[in-house]
Amino acid sequence: MQGRNFREIALALIESETGFVTPYGAVYENGMELAEVYDGRSFPQYRFEDCVMELEMRHVLAPDDAPGTYLYLPMPQTQIDRAMRRAGLDDLDDVCLYSSGSSLPEEVITALDFESENLTDLNELCRAVQLLSAEDLEKLGAVVSFARPERAGEITNLAKALELFDFVPRVRTPEEYGKYMILESGRFEYDEDLAGYIDFAKYGADRMDHEQGRFVDRGYAAYRGTMGLDELMTDEPNLLSMGGIKME
Repeated sequence: MQGRNFREIALALIESETGFVTPYGAVYENGMELAEVYDGRSFPQYRFEDCVMELEMRHVLAPDDAPGTYLYLPMPQTQIDRAMRRAGLDDLDDVCLYSSGSSLPEEVITALDFESENLTDLNELCRAVQLLSAEDLEKLGAVVSFARPERAGEITNLAKALELFDFVPRVRTPEEYGKYMILESGRFEYDEDLAGYIDFAKYGADRMDHEQGRFVDRGYAAYRGTMGLDELMTDEPNLLSMGGIKME
């Protein structure tokens, strides 16, 4: 702002006679045009705080250019009910959902089919994911790639049972996995003089075969629980009875 002569600017505005003098000061029109964005029913899109997922909600029979109602999940059910009433939606079966942004891992978004997902299930998923750290979100992406869920409810169960999965980021080969286990996992006392005598690739492959793990885009993942993986995803898991080893 240095170098500007505000007195001259003020005098020029006064001499232009385009302003209005009020008891509170002089007011000048700045040329901004206001547009009405609230139709009396649905609030316009406005994310006023962080959320896990932003959805646009419309009636299944609404035309493509019809205004939508925006939801910012997770939300209390009472807020969702009010939003549905304002939008004239009486039943969840009448709702068509469109994703307009999220902080979910890409693997989760890819697994979700918004045309068939239930709004209640999506809200529960976002509520579970909201509790996860950045490291856990990365692990969830790997676990979803490993388990291949098909519904939001299945992903929610996976998010609640991440401790039952092993995840080693950024390893791509049995040799890299073997080196991680021997050199970095802390499970072995390693002597560098033995480096030339250790077959890291064979050890990594043997562990993968024993654990029934595999590589995904984010690294290596394996399931360590005692319940079947399909059962874990479809039922409400009793985490206290399933055990498992957490490995970062």
